[in-house]
Formats: sequence, structure tokens, C-alpha cells
Amino acid sequence: MNTRKQKIWLISMLSLMVILSAYYLFTDDLNQLDDAKLAQGEGTTAEDLGAAYDSQFTGGGEFLLSDEEILAEVESLQASAHLMDQFDSWQYARDQQLKEKFDEIHGIVTDPAQSSETMAQAYEQLHQLEEQHHIIQSIEEQLMEEFANAIITPQDNGEYHVRIMAEHLEKSQAVSIIETVAEQLGISNRDVFVTVIN
Repeated sequence: MNTRKQKIWLISMLSLMVILSAYYLFTDDLNQLDDAKLAQGEGTTAEDLGAAYDSQFTGGGEFLLSDEEILAEVESLQASAHLMDQFDSWQYARDQQLKEKFDEIHGIVTDPAQSSETMAQAYEQLHQLEEQHHIIQSIEEQLMEEFANAIITPQDNGEYHVRIMAEHLEKSQAVSIIETVAEQLGISNRDVFVTVIN
């Protein structure tokens, strides 16, 4: 899951670099290029640069992308990166909460003063936590095949909040997500809440 997030982040950053490079390359005055260096084989030829430059114009000599469109694209990429950071933050908080629960149970299991019944209950809780964590990760991976990002966070009151990164979510998709989460975790549909993040 982290690998997928890293890939999305890397693609976003590379897209940003390409857009900015194209903007600066095609807004510079090509007449300022040193044709002597180009003629000596350093870099591409002036004709190649001219052809690339011309390809950015419509038939009327206007840029295909205006400055505003380029800036909007950059802002969109920044917003996407911010959302990815938010999902990482939610995942970190969830993982920290899970670690605290594991540490608490581990403390009971390793305490020789505890009764065998208490230790048996602790082992059962540990098993349930591990199983729940694996199920949540599996559901998240399934959701990320369809959506840009997804995270499921268990709440202290027994609810499960599912956050989906998408432009839009159909009602049928939300119902399907709720049913899947409820069925696989063995909980009621009423305890699953889906939120679209965009």
C-alpha cells in the first residue's frame, strides 16, 4: 500500500516537473539561443527546438495552454499531493493506535503475574486485532484498484470510517463499499460510514 502511495506521489511530482519545464522552455525566446553551440553538437538543433516550440501553438498562433491553465494544473497537482499527505496522516494515526493496543496486550501476555484465563483472553484479543488489521488492509487494496486512495479507520465506539479519494462516488458504489466492509469485518452496515475526499 505504501508503495502505491509512493508511486502516485512520484508521478505527481514528475508531472509537475514536466509541466514547469514545458512552461519555461516554450515561453523563452528561441532567438536568444546560442546557435553556435547547437551547431557544434551540444544539445538539440535549432530546427528541433523550433518544431517543438511551434507544436505548442494552435493554427492562430495562440498557446494551446494558457498561463492560467498551466497554473491551474500545477495547483491541481499540489492539491493532490496535499490529499495524499492527509491520507498518510490518517494511516499513521491509525497505525499508532494499533501499536498502542498491541503493546498493551503484549504487556499482559508477558506478565507472569497474570492468570492463565487473563492471558488466554489477551491472546484472543491479539489474534482478533491481527485478523482485523489484515482484513482492513485487504479491503483498502481492493478499493485502491478503483480509486486513487482509500483508508479505513476503526473508531473507539465500534464504527468504521472509510475515506475514499475520488472526484465523485455513485450511491451504488458507496452501498457496495459499506456492504463489503461490514461483511468482511462481521459488523452491521450501520457502523460503516463512507466519506469522499477530493
